[in-house]
Amino acid sequence: MNNQYRIPNIGTFFNTKNMDAFWGFVVALTKFIAPGIMIVVAFFVVGMLIKAAIKAFKKGADDDDDRSKDDDEIDMRYY
Repeated sequence: MNNQYRIPNIGTFFNTKNMDAFWGFVVALTKFIAPGIMIVVAFFVVGMLIKAAIKAFKKGADDDDDRSKDDDEIDMRYY
């Protein structure tokens, strides 16, 4: 039974022809496709970092205000 979709033998698969085709695809990905994708991903990552930094600064400012209210030297209790 000759199946054209069987897994090739590892010893004969990594020949010069197949490796040249593989590296040709890798070069095409890195030269043409990847820069566009990476630019889009970079914009999203920078946006997320800016949002996280703003949130951290706002939370830090809120924490400082709360700490000064709770930092009394005298503990007042009403009975």
